[in-house]
Parts: sequence; C-alpha cells; structure tokens
Amino acid sequence: MASISRVKLRALRANERFEVALKGYVYEGISKKLCLVHDISESGFLLVCTEDYVQGQVLQLCLENLWQGGDFEGMVQVCHLSNYGVGVRVVECSENSAKALQGYINGIHRKRVSQLTSADSGSKLAAISAQSPSQ
Repeated sequence: MASISRVKLRALRANERFEVALKGYVYEGISKKLCLVHDISESGFLLVCTEDYVQGQVLQLCLENLWQGGDFEGMVQVCHLSNYGVGVRVVECSENSAKALQGYINGIHRKRVSQLTSADSGSKLAAISAQSPSQ
C-alpha cells in the first residue's frame, strides 16, 4: 500500500488547520486533565495530552478565553491517535462556543493574510528598488 505524503494529506483535508499553542482542559467524568492544543480547524483539534485515549472516545474539551473573552466548551470525539497527539473532532457545542471558535480562527486567518501581504509587499518593493537605477 502506497503511503500518502503529509503534503498530499494536508491538501485532502476539508478545513485549513492552524498551528497554535493553547492550554486546554479535557474532562473525563469528574476528572480534569490539562492538555495542549497543537493545531486547530473549524471541525477539530490536535491535542497533546498525557492521558491515553481510544479512538471513538467522547470527551469534554474546554478552552478558556479563546476569542473576545469567550470560552469554547464542547464534546469532542477521538478520531485518531499518533505520536503527534490525539486528533479530535467537535461533535457538540453551544452556539457561543461555536462563535468563539470561529472568531478565533478568523482572527488567525486575518493575521496570516496580513503577514503574507506584508511579506509579499516587502519583496515587491525590494525587487522594484533593485531594478531602479542607482543615483
């Protein structure tokens, strides 16, 4: 069976993923465990946790002060496990949590577009100044 490269796999994803470093909490019953959100998309997260989870397991995830003071609290389902972390997809959340998640992602996207535009403008300016005759 041929393996799919990470680049090709990324192109197959339905939602763009953004690398982040967010502190979160996973609740399993009454126990609260700290986790790190490594990447985020509109449909899920890649979590780095110290706990072992199983594929299909449903957990409660909480991310505090995600966007404009809004928290994300919702139920997530474990989709895959790897050395990189635990991939989960959102299966249930409130409208406020969905707004906080969407606002956070939109903020990241705007920031990246702004950085790319600035970097692109800078390279265009450098190219233009290199072409102009020196005085």
